[in-house]
Amino acid sequence: MFLNEFSIQERGAGQGLFAIMWTLGQQVSTLVLGALVAAQGSGLSGYTTAYLVIGVILVILTLAALGLKGREEEQTGAAI
Repeated sequence: MFLNEFSIQERGAGQGLFAIMWTLGQQVSTLVLGALVAAQGSGLSGYTTAYLVIGVILVILTLAALGLKGREEEQTGAAI
C-alpha cells in the first residue's frame, strides 16, 4: 500500500523511508512510554497511564485509517 505511492524508480527509496520511520517510531515510543511510566512512579499507576496513552493513540490512528483509499481505488490509482 505504501510503496504504491512511489513510482517504480523510487520504490527502493520508499522502502528505505518506511524502514527508517518504523525503526524511529519504535525507539521514540519506547523512550516516551518508559519516561511516562517512570514519571508516574514506576508502579501500577505508571503502567496504567502508559496503556491508556497507547489506547488513545490507537483509537486516533484507527479513525485516521478510515480515510485511507479503498482496495479498488488503490489498485486503479497505483503509481507506475
